[in-house]
Amino acid sequence: MTRSHSIFYNAMDDLFEFTNHNSATHAKTELRQTEEGYILDVLLPGFEKDEIGVRTEGNDLIVECKTDRKLPKFLNSKVKKTFQVEDLDSESIAAKLECGILSITFSTAKKRNAKSISVA
Repeated sequence: MTRSHSIFYNAMDDLFEFTNHNSATHAKTELRQTEEGYILDVLLPGFEKDEIGVRTEGNDLIVECKTDRKLPKFLNSKVKKTFQVEDLDSESIAAKLECGILSITFSTAKKRNAKSISVA
């Protein structure tokens, strides 16, 4: 029975591709626009705050996660996602992890205040 049990689960893994992918395509994301800018939610179940890095390079917003802990087979142990954001304001970025969802808030090009210029 153990052998057929194992064969069944291996077949199910192959059928539904329940493998530990190290591909960034398996981290689901959602982008929402707000009055202040944007909120990017990235689904990262199984990761702790200290296993997640958020950084910028030019107009790229990069999320990288890696854990050495044993996670269930259907969760990724390594994730890297890059988002291109035109006119990304890197000073405006904030991130928090809550219930396996990384929420990153940011804005594009800094808001400019109206200013009167006197002509000499």
